[in-house]
Amino acid sequence: MIQVPASQRAAAGVPLPAAGGPVLVASDGSADGAEPLCAAARVAAEALGVGVEVVAVCEPPAVAGTEVVEVPAPSALLVERRKALLRADVTRALSISPSGSPDWPLAVLAGPPSRPLAAHAAQRHASLLVMGLGRPSPLDRLFGRE
Repeated sequence: MIQVPASQRAAAGVPLPAAGGPVLVASDGSADGAEPLCAAARVAAEALGVGVEVVAVCEPPAVAGTEVVEVPAPSALLVERRKALLRADVTRALSISPSGSPDWPLAVLAGPPSRPLAAHAAQRHASLLVMGLGRPSPLDRLFGRE
C-alpha cells in the first residue's frame, strides 16, 4: 500500500479523514460479495493513506413462528463456534478475492449487526466503513423487493 503523507494530501486538496483510522470492510463471509467490498476498501484506503481492517458480525439465530415464546440466549459455546465458522468463511473469501488479503486484521463480533459494527468503527476510529446490502432472498427477488 502506498502511504501518502497528510501534508501532501492536504496540499493536493484531498480531504483528510476525520478519524484517521483504518477503512473497515464489513463482511458476511460470502465469496460473491468479497471482491467488490475489498476493491472499494482498497481504493479508499490508498486514497486516504490508511490501512484496511475487516469486521464480521455473527448474528443471533433467527426465530420464526406465530406464537410469542421466550427464547433462551444462545450458549457461549454456540456463539464461539458460530464466530469460528464465520472467521473461516471470511478468511477464505479474502483469500480468493483478487483485491482482498487474508493478512488484513479481522475482528469477528456477535450480535445484531448495526450496534457491534458502529461500536467497532468508533473503537478503531475508522475513517470509513465499507459494507454491502447482503444477498437478497429468492422471494425478495421474485416479488421485486431487493
